[in-house]
Amino acid sequence: RSRGFPSPTRPFVFNGDFVDRGPASVEVALTLFAFQLLLPNSVFLNRGNHEERSVHALYGFQRECNAKYAPDAGGAAAYELFSEAFEHLPLATLLNGKVLVLHGGVDDEMTLEQLERLPRKEYAVNQANLLGTGRPGLVHPHMRARLAEIAAREKELRPINSALWNDPCAEPGVYPNRYRGTGLLFGADVAAGFLERSGLGLILRSHEQVPEGFHWPYGPGRHLATVFSASNYAGKTLNKGAYALLGATGSRLSDPALSPLPLDAAPGAAAPAASPAAEEEGATAEHPFGGLRFVSFDAEELPRLRVSQRRHQLVASAVLAQRDELLAAYQAADRGATGELPVDVWEEETRRVLRTPPMLLPPMRCFLLGRDWGGSPTVRYQAFLGRFRLAVPQLAPLLPYRDYLVLLLANLDAKRSGAVSSRQFAAACKALHSQFGAAAALCAKPEEVLAAMGMAAGRGSREGSVAIRSVAAQLCVLVAGCPGAGSTSLSGFLSRLSTDEILLAAQPSPETPRGGSAGEAGDSSSAPMEEEDGGAEEGGDGRSISPPRRSSSSTMVSSRDDLMSDG
Repeated sequence: RSRGFPSPTRPFVFNGDFVDRGPASVEVALTLFAFQLLLPNSVFLNRGNHEERSVHALYGFQRECNAKYAPDAGGAAAYELFSEAFEHLPLATLLNGKVLVLHGGVDDEMTLEQLERLPRKEYAVNQANLLGTGRPGLVHPHMRARLAEIAAREKELRPINSALWNDPCAEPGVYPNRYRGTGLLFGADVAAGFLERSGLGLILRSHEQVPEGFHWPYGPGRHLATVFSASNYAGKTLNKGAYALLGATGSRLSDPALSPLPLDAAPGAAAPAASPAAEEEGATAEHPFGGLRFVSFDAEELPRLRVSQRRHQLVASAVLAQRDELLAAYQAADRGATGELPVDVWEEETRRVLRTPPMLLPPMRCFLLGRDWGGSPTVRYQAFLGRFRLAVPQLAPLLPYRDYLVLLLANLDAKRSGAVSSRQFAAACKALHSQFGAAAALCAKPEEVLAAMGMAAGRGSREGSVAIRSVAAQLCVLVAGCPGAGSTSLSGFLSRLSTDEILLAAQPSPETPRGGSAGEAGDSSSAPMEEEDGGAEEGGDGRSISPPRRSSSSTMVSSRDDLMSDG
């Protein structure tokens, strides 16, 4: 809709992970295959890690095929045909002779010649996962020979694994990617070495969700960029999507030839005026390999949905935090002790206790009272209060400080990886305890907070770290009968919209005890707390926090993948 259909002057590259991304994977794959058949010189498909049998069998594509093509009517055959087609997809596409587009990454030995000649069809990630476990045990001599044969084969196929699974990292060299269970992490020196021995200028890759839809992990314009095209990823995340526009040196990527045209437009027709779509275009940057521009976007309904779900979560949190006060107010108003109140009385008492604006609650009646209310003139207030609970009840004392905790963690996450170390998590908890004293006593024992969160805090994080999104999820207020209510707003704690709200709430007031970092949070001159010498500061020492930094003929490059999904 924003750039027009593929054409000889507007080729598209789709950079993998066409399946396992929602209930329409079959339709997405068939549409892309049809476009490639229709326009073989204008549409190019790269293989992603989800176009591998053991992955899409686990993450839903096989179930989808069996559901849409009944097993007794060709479902299994359809799935086998998809799997075989995926095995033959290219691993990479070379643009302008200088830009390599591939799904995952590179390693310290990979060459273009290897990617060109390796037998793509013979690659299987499940064998790679079986190797190098280091688990002791008895091995039959015949099996030992077989394992040696597999190991030799895996070494030969390593570039395929790298192209599909590798991720960039801040440290130099290559390391096992223990979070994903396969592939490697590679530093800027490895990316630069690959470009030099290949005679290339840039790597465009995907494979990881990034907040702004695109990201330069080694610094702007250096070696490699990540492009992630699914905004509101999996319906739970507030990330933007993005695509890359690449043109020849000196080309203007905003030329009318690159603007959207109707499918049936006459040759030479003028492009229509730009629509007010939620797109943000960066300036075209000139590189030796050509002009490059990233365009970020949101799904059309996301801004409204964000505001609505954020508002719902805030009201639900207030109801849970002031449950006792609300119950006392309802019982005082219920002079007949019937357990019920007229809707207008319930609304008045709720608004008085929560101190909400008069117009906030009426549109929320269905959300707050649930489907069982059904427009009844009365409200059973005990049932109403029973609809709200914390995901982890043991963390209830932390609920009033949830936004502070998540914002602190976001500022400690200097690499914007979505996770912090356990030492950083402990430092954030101790800073809250230092600021709020006995009211935040639970924060004095960070290990107990993590223990209460259980495995959930580690499920979405790299080994030895704590995922910020999972911390927010454990402090989410759940509302009975509203599955997913506030799910998008969970990541809103880290979004551009809510950061300002949190910082505004952190301004000093006469009631704020033990003045310090929370009162200084809005000072834009303050530097975010970061690890020093491999560790975090122990406790709150008055250092202030600041908002998380924002990342701030052509070829489209898009992808659909997520760091949190392939573990």
